[in-house]
Amino acid sequence: MTAKLRRCLCMTLGIGGSIVVFGGCANESGAGNGISIQNFPAAFADALCNNIGRCCRLEGYVHDAASCRAKTEAVLGLEAGRAQAKGTPFDPNGARACIETVAALARSCSADNTEALVNAACIRVYAGNQPEGATCTSGFQCASGDCVTSFERPARTTACEVAPAFGATLAAA
Repeated sequence: MTAKLRRCLCMTLGIGGSIVVFGGCANESGAGNGISIQNFPAAFADALCNNIGRCCRLEGYVHDAASCRAKTEAVLGLEAGRAQAKGTPFDPNGARACIETVAALARSCSADNTEALVNAACIRVYAGNQPEGATCTSGFQCASGDCVTSFERPARTTACEVAPAFGATLAAA
């Protein structure tokens, strides 16, 4: 995907170990107070969809804020429901930091490191409490936010791991 499309057509966001893609634009031819889990989906949708419109217009796209908000809120509402059903801890202050970062990035019109910056800011929204090495089925459960599957013999395992810092794997290569 080109940087132009990445800026406007979608933002790839990592939240609690899942990857969610939200569309907010279409080509014309085709830390303050914490935020509750109930208010998080709408607040996140507003932070993204109310701020990315200028970037869409600069890139020649039409921005449909209402559609963007509806899609974003629906997906995050489902994610919040799943997290609550699993008993995953929710961090209201982590949610506030996530929303502030998303709003700032959406206003910036920059595609540079967007996914990594959102991941870093939003990983604490669903603050799991399982330590490194604990068995997991979702990043929601892990304090690090990362549940990694290993396919080493004799069996497949999943465990909480601490992810390397952004760029660390590139530097090691």
